[in-house]
Amino acid sequence: MQIRLSVKAREQVKPPALADSDLTAENRYCEWCVDMFTAERKKYFLVCNAYSLFGVCFPAAGITSAEKFSGRFISELKTYLDQKGLSAVFTTYIEEFTGKTGFYKTYNLRVRSAMNVLKQFLVFACRSGNSQEEINDGICGYLTSVFSDKKDYQEPKDLFISEDMKKPAVPAVLTVKVKAEREDVPAVQFYIELNDFTPKLWRRFVIRQDAKITTLAYAILAMFKASGGHLFNFEVTQTEFHGDYMARVSKSPFLKNTDVADLPFTMLESQSPATLIELPDPYDDALDGMKRIDARKIRVGKAFEPPQTKCLFTYDFGDNWEFELKQEKIIADGTLTALKPVKVLDGENYGIIDDCGGPGGLEDLIKAFKKGSGKQYKELKAWFGEEQFDFTAFDMKEINSSLVSDMKMYKSNYEDMQW
Repeated sequence: MQIRLSVKAREQVKPPALADSDLTAENRYCEWCVDMFTAERKKYFLVCNAYSLFGVCFPAAGITSAEKFSGRFISELKTYLDQKGLSAVFTTYIEEFTGKTGFYKTYNLRVRSAMNVLKQFLVFACRSGNSQEEINDGICGYLTSVFSDKKDYQEPKDLFISEDMKKPAVPAVLTVKVKAEREDVPAVQFYIELNDFTPKLWRRFVIRQDAKITTLAYAILAMFKASGGHLFNFEVTQTEFHGDYMARVSKSPFLKNTDVADLPFTMLESQSPATLIELPDPYDDALDGMKRIDARKIRVGKAFEPPQTKCLFTYDFGDNWEFELKQEKIIADGTLTALKPVKVLDGENYGIIDDCGGPGGLEDLIKAFKKGSGKQYKELKAWFGEEQFDFTAFDMKEINSSLVSDMKMYKSNYEDMQW
């Protein structure tokens, strides 16, 4: 069995050895993709077949090792196949390989995008009190065009029992378009720290100037262990984006002898107006009057120009994780490439926990686990799915080793999603 884990799934399952291979499995029934989501303060696994999207969902509580995950997944899959009268599929194509499980970092990006949409429906299904079988029925009845070049919609349950599934897949490396290396590209050294939080949670890192702002965002999410399931933006102040605007304001005959600070809020947010750099949001009415730039169309060197640019990076506008991002210096780093444009230099403490209530909720979680008893600890332990939580853990080598693959999955999550 070839199991491909998302960032959050890797943290939960903690596989002892994680292969970094893009080889596809020969047996189509033996390649599965794993992601996680939270509903009603409980964590769940979503496991889908990479060739059909057929899958199962089950609670993550108590599953804290690769062995426990493998056992539970096989059990859930077999049970559901028995319920649907598909026991022969399990015994013929799957059972033989259940004792041979390998874990991998990456997987099919089209499948990941479809799973991201599925998770939104599953959150509602879990909150509605549906049975395990009903939830799995929803997964396997989800109409998808992921596996059709003609964009024909099919149900995973039909794909799973099709003749194509029974044919051996041709083992092949998933191709990646490699851009030509650009030599001698300067890098920017940044310091980033979570605001309004004790103890300090920070990182120091370098990134190539020619990297896109989206690459910077995905690197930040990866180094702070975010799930990547929420919106983000950069609020950038005192950059050249405002130079032309301020020049026009100062020359306007209608504003002659007018103090810039007296301008209306909708016209000028502050004396040093900010620009939001973000991915386009079709549901954003943009009523704040601030200028917006597509994060996919601007590079780090353009957004962060000398003199030092002020920047606030915000992730999840509900929990409101706000980080102050400071440009420290421009350096030459020959170890950075177009394929590996970021490197963490230093840092302190673990990272953030999605959907815990922001910085205040994270502080409560840390205190509860440090105490290790009481009502709050029991509630948070059940939600978090862990007996212990060491917030002081920081492994720079581990972060750097998984940075590129994590960023690739974030890119799939945010940019390959069809809204």
